[in-house]
Amino acid sequence: MARRTILLLALWLAAVSVGVASLKATNRFTIHNSDGKPKEFVKVWLGEAAVGGRSWLGLLSDDSDAPERWYILGSQIKSSSGSGYLAYDPEGKSNRVFLSREAGKGTDWTISLEHFGEEKVRERGPITAYRGPMAGWSLDVEEVQEKLKDGDSVTGRRLVLSKKPRHPFVADRICQ
Repeated sequence: MARRTILLLALWLAAVSVGVASLKATNRFTIHNSDGKPKEFVKVWLGEAAVGGRSWLGLLSDDSDAPERWYILGSQIKSSSGSGYLAYDPEGKSNRVFLSREAGKGTDWTISLEHFGEEKVRERGPITAYRGPMAGWSLDVEEVQEKLKDGDSVTGRRLVLSKKPRHPFVADRICQ
Protein backbone atom coordinates (compact mmCIF):
# COMPACT_ATOMS: atom_id res chain seq x y z
CA MET A 1 0.00 0.00 0.00
CA ALA A 2 2.80 2.43 0.88
CA ARG A 3 4.59 1.58 -2.35
CA ARG A 4 1.42 2.39 -4.36
CA THR A 5 1.02 5.71 -2.51
CA ILE A 6 4.62 6.68 -3.24
CA LEU A 7 4.17 5.74 -6.91
CA LEU A 8 0.96 7.77 -7.20
CA LEU A 9 2.63 10.74 -5.50
CA ALA A 10 5.60 10.54 -7.89
CA LEU A 11 3.25 10.41 -10.92
CA TRP A 12 1.25 13.37 -9.61
CA LEU A 13 4.42 15.43 -9.05
CA ALA A 14 5.63 14.60 -12.56
CA ALA A 15 2.30 15.69 -14.05
CA VAL A 16 2.32 18.96 -12.08
CA SER A 17 5.90 19.79 -13.09
CA VAL A 18 5.11 19.11 -16.77
CA GLY A 19 2.07 21.40 -16.48
CA VAL A 20 4.15 24.25 -15.04
CA ALA A 21 6.97 23.70 -17.52
CA SER A 22 4.54 23.84 -20.42
CA LEU A 23 3.35 27.37 -19.54
CA LYS A 24 4.17 29.46 -22.60
CA ALA A 25 4.19 33.22 -22.96
CA THR A 26 2.19 34.64 -25.87
CA ASN A 27 2.98 37.87 -27.71
CA ARG A 28 -0.20 39.50 -26.41
CA PHE A 29 -0.83 41.56 -23.28
CA THR A 30 -3.75 42.80 -21.26
CA ILE A 31 -3.62 46.28 -19.77
CA HIS A 32 -5.46 46.59 -16.47
CA ASN A 33 -5.54 48.61 -13.28
CA SER A 34 -2.96 47.41 -10.78
CA ASP A 35 -5.18 47.94 -7.73
CA GLY A 36 -7.52 45.41 -9.38
CA LYS A 37 -10.75 45.97 -7.45
CA PRO A 38 -12.69 45.65 -9.62
CA LYS A 39 -10.25 44.71 -12.36
CA GLU A 40 -10.75 47.00 -15.34
CA PHE A 41 -9.15 46.52 -18.74
CA VAL A 42 -8.08 48.95 -21.44
CA LYS A 43 -9.91 47.93 -24.60
CA VAL A 44 -11.12 49.18 -27.92
CA TRP A 45 -14.80 50.07 -27.79
CA LEU A 46 -16.56 51.64 -30.78
CA GLY A 47 -13.18 52.68 -32.23
CA GLU A 48 -12.02 54.42 -29.05
CA ALA A 49 -9.71 53.50 -26.18
CA ALA A 50 -11.98 52.67 -23.26
CA VAL A 51 -11.93 51.12 -19.79
CA GLY A 52 -14.21 48.35 -18.64
CA GLY A 53 -14.65 44.81 -17.42
CA ARG A 54 -13.93 41.64 -19.31
CA SER A 55 -15.95 40.94 -22.38
CA TRP A 56 -14.00 38.43 -24.47
CA LEU A 57 -11.32 37.17 -22.11
CA GLY A 58 -11.98 33.65 -20.98
CA LEU A 59 -14.03 32.90 -24.07
CA LEU A 60 -11.14 32.98 -26.55
CA SER A 61 -7.90 31.07 -26.62
CA ASP A 62 -4.92 32.93 -25.18
CA ASP A 63 -3.36 33.37 -28.61
CA SER A 64 -6.40 35.06 -30.19
CA ASP A 65 -6.88 38.75 -30.94
CA ALA A 66 -9.56 40.64 -29.00
CA PRO A 67 -10.49 44.24 -28.07
CA GLU A 68 -8.80 43.79 -24.66
CA ARG A 69 -5.55 42.38 -26.01
CA TRP A 70 -2.55 44.41 -27.07
CA TYR A 71 0.84 43.93 -28.70
CA ILE A 72 3.84 45.68 -27.20
CA LEU A 73 6.14 46.55 -30.09
CA GLY A 74 9.23 48.07 -28.51
CA SER A 75 7.92 51.32 -27.05
CA GLN A 76 4.52 51.19 -28.78
CA ILE A 77 1.26 49.57 -27.69
CA LYS A 78 -0.84 48.35 -30.63
CA SER A 79 -4.37 47.01 -30.53
CA SER A 80 -4.51 43.32 -31.43
CA SER A 81 -7.81 43.96 -33.18
CA GLY A 82 -6.15 46.37 -35.64
CA SER A 83 -7.72 49.54 -34.25
CA GLY A 84 -4.52 51.54 -33.84
CA TYR A 85 -1.94 52.55 -31.25
CA LEU A 86 -2.45 53.76 -27.70
CA ALA A 87 -1.48 57.46 -27.78
CA TYR A 88 -1.26 60.71 -25.82
CA ASP A 89 -0.80 64.38 -26.70
CA PRO A 90 2.99 64.77 -27.17
CA GLU A 91 2.71 68.53 -26.56
CA GLY A 92 1.04 68.02 -23.16
CA LYS A 93 -1.99 70.23 -23.87
CA SER A 94 -4.32 67.41 -22.82
CA ASN A 95 -3.81 64.46 -20.51
CA ARG A 96 -6.31 62.26 -22.39
CA VAL A 97 -5.21 58.90 -23.81
CA PHE A 98 -6.70 57.84 -27.15
CA LEU A 99 -6.19 55.60 -30.18
CA SER A 100 -4.10 56.78 -33.11
CA ARG A 101 -4.43 55.06 -36.49
CA GLU A 102 -0.69 55.41 -37.15
CA ALA A 103 2.42 55.09 -35.01
CA GLY A 104 4.02 58.50 -34.53
CA LYS A 105 4.37 61.31 -32.05
CA GLY A 106 2.65 60.45 -28.78
CA THR A 107 2.65 56.69 -29.33
CA ASP A 108 5.89 55.95 -27.45
CA TRP A 109 5.58 54.52 -23.96
CA THR A 110 7.90 53.24 -21.27
CA ILE A 111 6.77 49.78 -20.26
CA SER A 112 8.92 48.38 -17.45
CA LEU A 113 8.20 44.66 -17.63
CA GLU A 114 9.47 42.41 -14.84
CA HIS A 115 9.32 38.62 -14.69
CA PHE A 116 7.31 37.07 -11.88
CA GLY A 117 5.93 33.73 -10.78
CA GLU A 118 7.72 30.44 -10.24
CA GLU A 119 8.14 29.75 -13.94
CA LYS A 120 9.53 33.26 -14.67
CA VAL A 121 7.54 33.34 -17.94
CA ARG A 122 4.99 35.86 -16.77
CA GLU A 123 5.76 39.57 -17.15
CA ARG A 124 4.03 42.63 -15.75
CA GLY A 125 4.93 46.28 -15.49
CA PRO A 126 3.75 49.89 -15.29
CA ILE A 127 3.09 52.04 -18.35
CA THR A 128 4.21 55.67 -18.55
CA ALA A 129 4.46 58.31 -21.27
CA TYR A 130 7.91 58.31 -22.87
CA ARG A 131 8.28 61.82 -24.34
CA GLY A 132 7.08 65.37 -23.97
CA PRO A 133 5.96 67.45 -20.99
CA MET A 134 4.16 64.43 -19.51
CA ALA A 135 7.09 62.01 -19.80
CA GLY A 136 6.98 59.67 -16.81
CA TRP A 137 3.28 60.24 -16.15
CA SER A 138 1.32 57.01 -15.64
CA LEU A 139 -1.60 55.52 -17.51
CA ASP A 140 -4.63 56.06 -15.25
CA VAL A 141 -8.41 56.43 -15.37
CA GLU A 142 -10.56 59.33 -14.22
CA GLU A 143 -14.27 59.82 -13.71
CA VAL A 144 -15.94 62.63 -15.64
CA GLN A 145 -19.43 64.08 -15.44
CA GLU A 146 -21.08 65.01 -18.70
CA LYS A 147 -24.35 66.88 -19.10
CA LEU A 148 -26.89 65.48 -21.50
CA LYS A 149 -29.16 67.61 -23.70
CA ASP A 150 -32.15 66.89 -21.46
CA GLY A 151 -30.31 68.34 -18.43
CA ASP A 152 -29.41 65.03 -16.83
CA SER A 153 -25.79 64.17 -16.26
CA VAL A 154 -23.96 60.90 -16.68
CA THR A 155 -20.70 59.74 -15.11
CA GLY A 156 -18.14 58.22 -17.42
CA ARG A 157 -14.60 56.96 -17.16
CA ARG A 158 -11.75 57.80 -19.50
CA LEU A 159 -8.07 57.00 -19.88
CA VAL A 160 -5.64 59.76 -18.93
CA LEU A 161 -2.04 60.35 -17.97
CA SER A 162 -1.54 61.22 -14.29
CA LYS A 163 1.50 62.51 -12.46
CA LYS A 164 0.21 60.85 -9.27
CA PRO A 165 -2.08 58.03 -10.47
CA ARG A 166 -4.92 56.84 -8.27
CA HIS A 167 -5.50 53.70 -10.35
CA PRO A 168 -2.28 53.03 -12.29
CA PHE A 169 -2.50 50.57 -15.16
CA VAL A 170 -0.01 47.82 -15.95
CA ALA A 171 0.75 45.65 -18.97
CA ASP A 172 0.42 41.94 -18.21
CA ARG A 173 1.71 39.28 -20.64
CA ILE A 174 -0.84 36.57 -21.45
CA CYS A 175 0.48 33.03 -20.89
CA GLN A 176 -1.15 29.80 -21.96
